[in-house]
Amino acid sequence: MDNKIFNPDDFSFKTSSIKANDFIMAINTLSGKRSFILDNKGKEYLLDASIDNVQIGNALRDCLEASRRVLPVDDMELFDYKQSIERYKGWVNRLQEFVGFKSKAKLFRPMFSLTVIEQNGVIFIDPSRQEKPEAWDSEGIDESNRVQISSDSSLEEIGIAVRLALTRCKSMYLK
Repeated sequence: MDNKIFNPDDFSFKTSSIKANDFIMAINTLSGKRSFILDNKGKEYLLDASIDNVQIGNALRDCLEASRRVLPVDDMELFDYKQSIERYKGWVNRLQEFVGFKSKAKLFRPMFSLTVIEQNGVIFIDPSRQEKPEAWDSEGIDESNRVQISSDSSLEEIGIAVRLALTRCKSMYLK
């Protein structure tokens, strides 16, 4: 597949987030217009880290399908800062419950993060760098590390692409 370019001015895209480590893979719907916000009206999959590629592909496809392009005036709750903090806290609690950890430090040590964008028949999977226990950015991650795959790919192929992108993530905990 030829390398395509994500166009942030074309608002037809859908977004998802993947957080993963040796214990868990969390795949969530993100929504908004220009921003990517954890969407409580979207989908969430908390999966064992050893899950097979088909199930990863299925969960990601489902989360992307649920992504919404909305303006603050159309869903004030989604864009409410205080509610966003509460959604995040609830998400962390669900992750801790899933893996049976009482400590957030253990949960996030390390935790890899991917931002997934689907636009015009292409899924862009962007790895990141964990700079703090609960903070990730793309600084230090070259764009050549982005994984692209056709939206028409099989669930297995999508899962393989996710696993490849995870190998390109960096963490302050891993030297």
